[in-house]
Amino acid sequence: RAFSCEIECYYPDDDIDLLREVMENIDEGIGLSGDGSLDDCGKEFQTPKLSGEKGEKVLKDLCRELNNRNFYVNRTCGLHIHLDAKDYQGETEKIKKLMLFYLIVEPLLLSYLPFSRRKNRFCLPLSQFYHEQEIREANNITDIEKMWYREQSEEQIENRKKYRYDSTRYAGVNLHSLLSNNHLEIRHHSGTIDYTKIINWIRLHVRILDKISNDEMDLSEIINLKNILNLSQRQTKVFEMLDLEEDLQKYFIARNRKFGKEIEEDEKTLCAE
Repeated sequence: RAFSCEIECYYPDDDIDLLREVMENIDEGIGLSGDGSLDDCGKEFQTPKLSGEKGEKVLKDLCRELNNRNFYVNRTCGLHIHLDAKDYQGETEKIKKLMLFYLIVEPLLLSYLPFSRRKNRFCLPLSQFYHEQEIREANNITDIEKMWYREQSEEQIENRKKYRYDSTRYAGVNLHSLLSNNHLEIRHHSGTIDYTKIINWIRLHVRILDKISNDEMDLSEIINLKNILNLSQRQTKVFEMLDLEEDLQKYFIARNRKFGKEIEEDEKTLCAE
């Protein structure tokens, strides 16, 4: 499954020449721009669509160059990944399962990230806007689009789908990009230029899309996850459902131990309803 990344970071000492040198040393398909959420020295590197070992090398080389040049991140930065989702185009049941899975599992995903990502207006949780029952009751793509955009007019929905910066894109799981351009954007992750963190995050979400697309998850199994309030137990069940590789399990367990304690006392964040 093809992927791409938007990596937000800062360059040291307001050195424009350094930016030019970096762009000369990385893959020519990588773009560079400013971002409204960053300060003057903040930049966003945008990879082209990548896949396989070649794609991973492009990403690894970019991260190595940024680290070698003393680029850095802080809590104003984010990492956005884009995953090809052409296999979800027009597939009502797949999209419903995907949305329900993320709605229920989102608290677990957030336990792998710094607390600042849980209250960030650029990656809002699905549970703030959508509910299990309305997702389950959607009968077709039109119903899903009416729900996602909170619009009844199909003409207005089509207009909003054409607008790249629609307000719904700021969900941590951005279905605006899926409904309009057949790729899913995941916006939760904190800023990083660490290759291992980025590729493991990509691998996790690729596995989620693959399992649902291949009809390897029952709807009832997804719904039952909401009844597992203990975060550790929910994590174990999710790993089992995803048949997640052992190295990824160990990685995310370590992330949960580092960040998950911050929400253990907050029962409300453990239930997607």
